[in-house]
Amino acid sequence: MNIRRLCVVAALVVVFSLAAKVTVSSLIGGSSNVNAVATPPARSSSSAAQATLPLGAKIDLGVIVQGKSAELSCWIRNQGTGDLQLSKIESSCECLEIHLSKMHIAAGERILAHAHYDGAKESDFAGSLQIEVQLIDDKGTKVGQIDVPIEVIRADAN
Repeated sequence: MNIRRLCVVAALVVVFSLAAKVTVSSLIGGSSNVNAVATPPARSSSSAAQATLPLGAKIDLGVIVQGKSAELSCWIRNQGTGDLQLSKIESSCECLEIHLSKMHIAAGERILAHAHYDGAKESDFAGSLQIEVQLIDDKGTKVGQIDVPIEVIRADAN
């Protein structure tokens, strides 16, 4: 790993964890992917509705070699004024799972979110992924969204 690249990633993590509602718990959650970074959700047209949701994050798992796995744990905070009781976590791709440390989140409380990408489930895929994870409450209402961009490269692209 290039030391300069690692310093840049570490500097970005410090900036985002000081200025954002999402802070990074660790860069490496048991994988060799040191590009993983958690940031607040971008305010793009696809996440315009997300801006009003009590829970939101962007977890960038970086560049992953085809067929490999990556994971990252980070904090997410209930930015709403009321408690949330989550009942479902729905990912737009079966290759990504998000696990939360608890499903009941008080207003202002932060919980640990763990993202795990399993490249073996899409072993032939190479390219960019924009995975959306929806957090659904006990009434069936979407109360949060986690966006997970991933760049998958071929093993021979080194």
